[in-house]
Formats: sequence, C-alpha cells, structure tokens
Amino acid sequence: MFMATKKGLSSVTIILDKPRTLRWPNGITREFEEWALSYMGLPKTGVGRSEDRNIVVGAEGIIMQGLTNATLQTYALFYALKHEDPEITVEAVDEMISAYKEAGKDYDELIIAIQRSYLLSNHPSSLASQEERWKSFKVMRGMEQKIQEKREKASNQKVAAAITRLEKQLAEIDFGEAPPASASPSA
Repeated sequence: MFMATKKGLSSVTIILDKPRTLRWPNGITREFEEWALSYMGLPKTGVGRSEDRNIVVGAEGIIMQGLTNATLQTYALFYALKHEDPEITVEAVDEMISAYKEAGKDYDELIIAIQRSYLLSNHPSSLASQEERWKSFKVMRGMEQKIQEKREKASNQKVAAAITRLEKQLAEIDFGEAPPASASPSA
C-alpha cells in the first residue's frame, strides 16, 4: 500500500484484483455519507437520539469507527473506488474483498487503507495521530498473537503429559502392575 497525490487530492493505492487507488473527493464523501446515514436509520443531518442524548454521525465517524460492519466495509470501499471506475458495482467490490481475504492478505490493512485514504482527502491534519494508533494496534495485535501461541503451546504440553500418564497407566494395567479396581461399587 502506498500514498500518492493526484492534482492535490491524496490517495492510497492497494493491490486488490489489480492496483487500485482509493480516493474521497467531496462528492463521493457526500454520497457515501447520505447512503450510510440512511442505512443506519439516521436522518440526513446525521443527528439521532440514543436513550437520552443526541448522537451526531458523519462520514468520518462511520469510516473511522463503523467499519466493523461488513456492509459498511463493502460500501466504503465501493465509494472509495468510484472515482477510478464509475461503473464499478457493489457486487464487484464484494468479489474483490472475498478474493483479498481468500488470498490470505491482512484484512486490517484493507480497512486501514480505506481509513487512510479518507483522512488524506478529508482530514489530513489528523492522519499523523491516527498513524500512531494504527502502529500501536499492530504492536498490540502482535502481542496478542504471541500470547495465544504461548497458551496453545502450554495447552498442548499439558495434553501431551496427560496422554503420557494415561498410556503409562494402560501399560501398568496390561502388565498387572496397577492395583486392582475397588471391589465395592461406588455410591
């Protein structure tokens, strides 16, 4: 993934079915925001109520915090690619995402590419701090992976030790070395 500037509007290139450039011109940002607010059941103003307080949601909030939803992910990528291919379809984007995942590529990198391209086009002053958060996220994810691997290793060692004990008990029984089972039935 790399960043580029074309006619003053920054973009991010990522390899999907081919190198693709993600950009968020204002019209595309507006179209995505209108679609997303409708999808989320919010009025076009982006103001809704949650229990006893107002919530305000716009394209940036959706891009930076809402891409845990597969539909929002697909449509965000769809809109980010519209400048490059005005005829692109949501179904084609779904296929790109599926192929990306099936190829074993880091899906978080795709989400980050969408977010990075959005910030470059719409809020470049916040990009540096967001890059730090992404870096911390990657470090944390790596640590979580190491912890999981250590837990699996410890679990496998416990299972192997239990199997060894059971095999020893079976061998003792086979050779008559094990004490006989209790003659009295347990209650």
